[in-house]
Amino acid sequence: MRRFDEVLSDKASKSQITQMEYDIEQSYVQKKYWDRLQTEISETMQKQQGTVKQMQESVKHYEVNMSGEIDVR
Repeated sequence: MRRFDEVLSDKASKSQITQMEYDIEQSYVQKKYWDRLQTEISETMQKQQGTVKQMQESVKHYEVNMSGEIDVR
């Protein structure tokens, strides 16, 4: 890596290096942000799955109650 830096600094001007750094920052997600994003996505998916389960249980409960009312009448 050090050799790459030496060659880059010999062959490129400061403005070109700055432009390259900017392009890299705009085009790629840094690993620390990527890891945090993955964690947030996992947490959101778990919350959504919990909500779906609650909704399914509510629908089942509603179906049981409705069938009981229909049988009584």
